[in-house]
Amino acid sequence: MNTIILKHNLDFQHYQLAVKTLENIGVEVLESHNPYEVTEEDIRSVALAREDIKHGRIKSSEQVFEEAKAKY
Repeated sequence: MNTIILKHNLDFQHYQLAVKTLENIGVEVLESHNPYEVTEEDIRSVALAREDIKHGRIKSSEQVFEEAKAKY
């Protein structure tokens, strides 16, 4: 996948024009990903984490750090 980096932000009209121009020459333009969007997978992951906490299946940050240090 190639990425085009623009020097300046585009207003909505110029963005639409740029996308239309790229599509007219056969370049597929993907919609940008919203990093703050919460997916179903995120919701399931949080629910599982809460269950782990309820059942005491947690580690302190110190434990994680020591395990990482020992591994690497």
